[in-house]
Parts: sequence; C-alpha cells; structure tokens
Amino acid sequence: FAMRQVDWLQARFYLRQWLRPISELRVDDEVARSTALVDSANVADPRLGPLANRLDPLIVIDNHQGVNLPGGRMKYAYIDKGVCAVSTLLWELMAKLGVSLRTLTGSDQQMLRLMLAMGIYTDARGRFDGWRRDLAAYQDLRDGVSQADLDKLINFPLPDRFDEYQRHAEAHVERESDWLITSVGRIEPEDIHLVSEVADRISLDHPGVFVIVFGVYGDGHGTEVKVSVRQQNCDDLAAFNERLQR
Repeated sequence: FAMRQVDWLQARFYLRQWLRPISELRVDDEVARSTALVDSANVADPRLGPLANRLDPLIVIDNHQGVNLPGGRMKYAYIDKGVCAVSTLLWELMAKLGVSLRTLTGSDQQMLRLMLAMGIYTDARGRFDGWRRDLAAYQDLRDGVSQADLDKLINFPLPDRFDEYQRHAEAHVERESDWLITSVGRIEPEDIHLVSEVADRISLDHPGVFVIVFGVYGDGHGTEVKVSVRQQNCDDLAAFNERLQR
C-alpha cells in the first residue's frame, strides 16, 4: 500500500498491480493487523489519512529520527539515519535475512528491483556523495533491471503545461522567515501530480525552508485543492510533522 503522493506514478507506469492506494486499507482488515510502516516512524503521520493514530504496525522501518513510535503489537523497529533512502535499508535487511528474490516470478522480481532502485535514486537525487551504503545498494539493484525501464521512471517526460505552472508559482511566492507558500494557479485534474514536481524544484532552490505549493482544480460539481509540502535538509521529522499538522 502506498501513500497518495505516488498515486500519479502508479497510474503513469501501470504499477497498480504491485502498489495499492493506502486509502483502500481498513484498520479492521486482516491485512492491517500484519502491516509494516515504512519510510515513516510516526503513527500520527498525516499522510496516513484516516489511519493516522489508528494503525498498529508490527514492524517500523525508517531512516529519520523515530517519533511517536507505536506501542501495542509492534515487534520490531529499525531506525537508521545513516542512509539517504529507506529503500537502501530494505535492500540491506533482505540481504542480512537471506531473503532470496528467486521465490518471485521474473516480472515481480524485476519490478521489486526497479522500484527499490528508483527509490534510492530519487531520494539521493542522483548524487551519492557521502552516501556509500546507498550507492552500493543502488548498484546491486541496477544490475538486475533494465536501464531503459529505470530511465523511464526517473526521467519521465513532463507536459508543456508544467513550465506554465512553474512560472506561475515562481511569480506568486510569499515568504516569511523559513516558510514559503505559493500557487500554481488553476490546473487540469490530470495535472495534479505536477504540483509535487513544482514543489520539488522550488524546495531545491530554498534548502531548509518549509515550502507549501498548492493548485486548484475541479469542474462544475465542486472545487478541490492539491497541496504539496517539501523541506530540503530536514533531519527533525517531529518538527516537520508539527508544521504539517499546523
């Protein structure tokens, strides 16, 4: 199950047979009783939506400072800030536990390698300076995937409208201290994923700043708002979540 920020990626690259939206997970489902929370150590994480403060995972794996770890039935927590990407931790754990990908079909094995490699590359933004473990894991994973498939996921084409949204956001920036908010204006419903792309690029230009980017979309039946939040060089996940909730 994946959080909503990657919904567009699942749709664009037909990943839905491997990744299901977290909105489909119900806290009273049998599968919810055997979950692992990955890339977050916060059971109150707003990205969990209705499951926030209700999910009781058995396993927690994260590369940020552990905050608000669950009690209850949790059997194992692995928090390691020595890597850039949580995908690196997953690959290392699989190796340590002797998990073999040979038990998977060829296509499933390829897709698992592909998604983990993409996770490492995008978290490191292709720059592995100082991230020795991430580089080693990425190289291991890349050896087993098609470079063309990996390139498609990493360097996906953006529509011409993206430049228009980017210019609108840059022209409407409002900043106070280490907060920045802006809007891409009104967007087409099929473009809501581009709000995150704009937020990524603005955040790179403002390291350490809490960046909020939103876009308005909808039809005659109502208007909705897509919001994307980013902060580069953020080691204090508790402070980030506090700001996110505010």
